[in-house]
Amino acid sequence: MIAVLVASSDDRKDIFDICFAHSERIWKNCDWPRYVGLTEPWPPHYGFRVLTSSQREWRLAVADYVDALPEDIRYILLMVEDTLFIEPVDGKKLTESAWWIVRAKACYLRLVPITRNWFGKNAQGVPLFLRNG
Repeated sequence: MIAVLVASSDDRKDIFDICFAHSERIWKNCDWPRYVGLTEPWPPHYGFRVLTSSQREWRLAVADYVDALPEDIRYILLMVEDTLFIEPVDGKKLTESAWWIVRAKACYLRLVPITRNWFGKNAQGVPLFLRNG
């Protein structure tokens, strides 16, 4: 099973609250279980179950969060608390991407947002790099 894990802490919970306040709407099309790692126990937040760690060092806290996940969770989508979504997650596409990673034995998949500015819309045929001079 695949789950979403947001690595945070109580020191940055205010950022999590801002970025994930609309999670029920953003994640409505994705049925993956959702977890957030914090320093102290809290009731579920915005559809995220809370995992705790007393570690102050980020990497040790994340290791505690991963260790606290249920046994049936084999893969995670790891995010930090300032991840901001502007439209609902397409659960079908996300799941397809995740299983591609599993099948390909890839270490990670980097999802890059599409550029919506003038240059991004009109750069058809422009080289991937621009030369000076």
